[in-house]
Amino acid sequence: MIAEPVIPEPMITETKIVEPKVSQQIEREKTGASARLTFLDFVRGLAALSVLLEHGGYRLSPDFRGFTHGIFSFGKFGVAAFFLTSGFVIPFSLERGGSLQRFWISRLCRLYPLYWLSMAVVLSLYFLHVPYSVSAEFAAHLVRNTLVNLTMLQGFAGIPNAEGLYYTLGMEMAFYLFFSVLYRAKLNHWSLPLAWLGCGGLALFGTVMPLVFHKRVPLAGLFYLLCLLVGTSIYRHFTQEASTTMITALLGCVVLTTMAEVYCNYILVKKDDALEHYTLGAVLLPWAGAYSLFLVAYACRGYRFPGLFVGLGAISYSVYLLHSPLSSLVPVWPNHTYSLLVMLALTLAVASSTYTLVERPCILGGKQFLQRLKKPAPEPTDARRTDAARGLADPTSNEQQFA
Repeated sequence: MIAEPVIPEPMITETKIVEPKVSQQIEREKTGASARLTFLDFVRGLAALSVLLEHGGYRLSPDFRGFTHGIFSFGKFGVAAFFLTSGFVIPFSLERGGSLQRFWISRLCRLYPLYWLSMAVVLSLYFLHVPYSVSAEFAAHLVRNTLVNLTMLQGFAGIPNAEGLYYTLGMEMAFYLFFSVLYRAKLNHWSLPLAWLGCGGLALFGTVMPLVFHKRVPLAGLFYLLCLLVGTSIYRHFTQEASTTMITALLGCVVLTTMAEVYCNYILVKKDDALEHYTLGAVLLPWAGAYSLFLVAYACRGYRFPGLFVGLGAISYSVYLLHSPLSSLVPVWPNHTYSLLVMLALTLAVASSTYTLVERPCILGGKQFLQRLKKPAPEPTDARRTDAARGLADPTSNEQQFA
């Protein structure tokens, strides 16, 4: 673990207090770090476009499924890129705040309001009989399934998702819980060993099951969890806790083991659903592309990224959650390009609005709530001082109360 920097006390002279320049330097470093993190929005922007293209293409052209399953899956590319950025952001957010309380308040304010809004959109389309609906399995127990879906953890309860994309949010929420446990146990800096353990475990599980028992594993979901661990490891490189050689060795292992796992679970033992059969390249290329995009963007983090994609990254959560239900409102014209452009324009317009009206106010509200928690408690009265001295009272700070 990296030791906390020691900030010198102000030097007192006979005439004035000379404030040290350390605090200004720290602020400049924080500002510089925030500027270098714009690469994350760039990656998220491209990832959101890829997922939108995948689902929009499915709806608009039957031939598009053949392309994504035979040559390049835009959805797999986008989701892997999203998980790499999440893995990088989670330790950054938690360790910068230095409190599980602050981390969870900010995460809940960031994720749930828009998630619940997207659920409302999905259910509204179902009740309005728009040619887009929840699955028959979900509709069979609509009230129960809706209530469980509000938690974002429905996948772990065996409850179907109201929208297929929600399964990734459940995985991310589970990783928040996992990383919180690591933080509480003071093991959160063990990112590299955990990534190696995850890589080795997935390689063993992902090859033994198909080769020995002729059963495939849910490789995509497990690979995305590994992406989270790799993202946290790259963050350790960002904080100079891991060397370039260490990260390169990890990535080399991920490449080699993933090739074997994809072959065993997509080629040697295929899915039961024939519509979900992929070629080797259609899985390896997008996953390799996601890693390449993230690593190149990370290497160029000191440069300015195109504002269009950085802005798209800011609204990427809205794009991700809303593009699929919104696609049902777009007519399918003979020229599929027109339909795709209308879908893109509609999604970006709605996502910009929901970011402005829902996401941003909730994020700011969470920050304001945290600021109120940071305020020092009022000075105790003389009576309370007396009680405290006698051991009859034990005033605690706001942070201690909510820890």
